[in-house]
Amino acid sequence: MVNTLPIAACVFTGPDHIIEAVNQQMLAIWNKDATVIGKPLLEAVPDAGRNGFSEFLTRVYQTGDQCRNPEGQEMTLIKGKPEPIYFDYSFKPLCDREGLVYGVVSTAVDITARVKAVFELEQTIEELAATNEELSALNEEYLSLNEELEAGSEELRATNDEMFVVREALEKSLAELEDSEERLLLAADAVNLGTFDVDLQKRMIVTSGRMDKIFGFPETAALADYENAIHEEDKSIRERAMERAMQNGQLFYEARLVRPDGGIIWARVEGKVLHNQLGQPVRIIGTVFDFTEHRHDKEIQRKLKALADNSVDLMALLELDGKNSYINEAGKKLLGFTSDLEVQETPISELHTPEDFIYVQEQVLSSVMSQGKWDGVMQVRHLQTKEVFPVLNYTIRIDDPLSGKPIGIGAIMRDLRPELAAKKALADSEQMLRNVTSAAPTALWLADQTGSLTYVNQTWTDWTGLTLEKSRKVSWLEIVHPEDLQRITEIYLNALNKEQAFEAEYRTIDAAGCLRWFSTRGKPQVNSDQHFSGHAGVCIDITSQKELQKQKDDFISIASHELKTPITSLKAAIQLLNKYDIQSANPLVPKLLLQAGKSVDQVSALIDDLLNVSRLQQQQLKLNKTKFILGELLTSCASPIEFASRQEVRISGDIDLEVFADEHQIAQVVTNFLTNAIKYAPDSLVIEVRAEQQDGHLRVSVTDYGQGIPPNRLKNLFERFYRVEETIHQASGLGLGLYISAEIIQRHGGKIGAESELGKGSTFWFSLPR
Repeated sequence: MVNTLPIAACVFTGPDHIIEAVNQQMLAIWNKDATVIGKPLLEAVPDAGRNGFSEFLTRVYQTGDQCRNPEGQEMTLIKGKPEPIYFDYSFKPLCDREGLVYGVVSTAVDITARVKAVFELEQTIEELAATNEELSALNEEYLSLNEELEAGSEELRATNDEMFVVREALEKSLAELEDSEERLLLAADAVNLGTFDVDLQKRMIVTSGRMDKIFGFPETAALADYENAIHEEDKSIRERAMERAMQNGQLFYEARLVRPDGGIIWARVEGKVLHNQLGQPVRIIGTVFDFTEHRHDKEIQRKLKALADNSVDLMALLELDGKNSYINEAGKKLLGFTSDLEVQETPISELHTPEDFIYVQEQVLSSVMSQGKWDGVMQVRHLQTKEVFPVLNYTIRIDDPLSGKPIGIGAIMRDLRPELAAKKALADSEQMLRNVTSAAPTALWLADQTGSLTYVNQTWTDWTGLTLEKSRKVSWLEIVHPEDLQRITEIYLNALNKEQAFEAEYRTIDAAGCLRWFSTRGKPQVNSDQHFSGHAGVCIDITSQKELQKQKDDFISIASHELKTPITSLKAAIQLLNKYDIQSANPLVPKLLLQAGKSVDQVSALIDDLLNVSRLQQQQLKLNKTKFILGELLTSCASPIEFASRQEVRISGDIDLEVFADEHQIAQVVTNFLTNAIKYAPDSLVIEVRAEQQDGHLRVSVTDYGQGIPPNRLKNLFERFYRVEETIHQASGLGLGLYISAEIIQRHGGKIGAESELGKGSTFWFSLPR
């Protein structure tokens, strides 16, 4: 095909510009034969690197933009003498279906005659201009010598007429030249192309107004200003381009320009170096093009392609002929494509069953073409496995921005199989959870941040008689017995407000109308944003434990009351015996009576503890609040204990504080703390009692320096009948003293607690509101 062209032509491929095809006209320009076919350009035609020919090829191959060299110059031998010949070179990219450049086609038209004609015309114009000046001078001389030369006037008139004709021709040529120059400037301005003419010897520049606007200058500036406008990091690019231009006559580079306002643009500079008769470079004429937007668009295209190539969803471009021109890697994997060529050659009908393709044509494509978009679920078919599966598809119509006519369709698809599998797994998991919770022997529930129930298990329904639908409309507080409701409500609302766990025991009426005791524990829950979303709770039926506890309390109450009378009588009998002088009877009797008295006192103290517990359970322990001085109470409690033991009790702090409380019961608490310290820390030489004010509360603490208590035992210290392991502390007692103390402090609206460290001692404390 190249050989049939009437002009010189050649086809190059690849970055090394392999000569694929060339006709005789181009071989004649190169002075080569057909053996150059299949070779890289610079290997086959080394001179191509010196005249800028290879640089034009490289630029077109890299940028994909066609260009021209309207005055390409070659040297050839004519009659043994080197003579320049001129060609109008054209370079156009060869692209594949994806728009990627794989080669360049170049053509050359011999314009030597035209160039020489223009050169000769310029010389003629210059000669005529000089002649015109000479003729003007001669005309004046002729006028002054008119009388002397009257004889030759006819000849002079004829000559003058000829000069007049020549002048008109010259003025017409100059007018046409100015008109051409003006049209050229208008055309350059229309395409945002600035022009320049640099005098290399005088370092002067002439620019167009468009070029000044590109540089951000209000008017033509000095050459140095244009050079300094090059971005500092790109100045080396310009320097190398200028060095190449001095060698091959062609100037080309792309660089950033920094405008006076600080703005940065990208400019493409192209030019031609003109030489004088000695071959010295004297001028550079060229153009400057602001391609910032073009570069930005190219960058966006690259980013969008990278985004599409790395997307986990299918992204595709569909031509109006029903074939895809592009599918990203995720899409090719999803549909079973093995290559880009297969993507472009496979009609979309192959990606659906016949029934599904009818839906695609009638619903999807029809809506896209008429309404501009379609989204929904559709079925696709894998090319290799033929598996049909659902996808979520979003499709849009792509219109030409200039004509507004449709030019293609864009689609994004997401494979719904993982989502459907996850939903099924979640449903199976939820069903399994419901099965497990329904079989649980405890009532389980979930409540939101407002306290409304959102889930209950079957055990809850069985116990309360409330179905899930009815339970969702109420709070779990609805099942609490009216007499316990206020107390439990305060506990739960406090847990809601503070977003913390809670635990409570209360009575309820079950579905059969029977009274039950429940122990409820609630644990705070958070959502995916780590925000409080409510409580997860469990209700345990403790009715049996409560009944056993009541039976035990009843027994203790009866037993303690029954034991109180004989113990009182026994104590009185021992006291009467002590009044008589019975030492003469037997010397062991006094000792036995003393020991019996101590034993009776211990038994009496145990019975008093049991009676106090019974009173607490039956709400019979009343508070008799009075005002008293704290220091006096602490001293009265410490003195007898200090007297009976070898340990020192030190009292410190705010001992002059006046307290409003039940003095007898507070003394019972302090005494219990002190006796425990003496009993469980016998090696502690000092027992410290401290009183202080903290945040509007009175705090009293008793500290010993004994063995200490294990951390896992501290939380149970104030429970009924609880005692630390006998292996640690060998001491008598029922384990009721701290329980009674805790009940007393709580009835005063205070708090009680203990702190301990093994090997260093323990501190028991309580606080009362002021």
